[in-house]
Amino acid sequence: MRCCGVTDYTDWYPVLGENTVPDRCCMENSQGCGRNSSAPVWRTGAASRALGARGPHLRPLPRVFQILGMAFSMTLFQHIHRTGKKYDA
Repeated sequence: MRCCGVTDYTDWYPVLGENTVPDRCCMENSQGCGRNSSAPVWRTGAASRALGARGPHLRPLPRVFQILGMAFSMTLFQHIHRTGKKYDA
């Protein structure tokens, strides 16, 4: 996804040391490139990439599923109620 770390590439500094990132964070992946502070790395974190990938057009989608689920459950309730079946605890 062209990202490095959760929030950004500096998430790796406490784990691997200052100016060191995993090799997969390098824009041109090669052995040991993460130890080289002059190598270009992906600066964006995975969290912002994942949230940004959804886009604004997908934000209403969970609400649509919730409304459809409520409509389905009410239809099922009415069907069970009409058949006269009762729930005995």
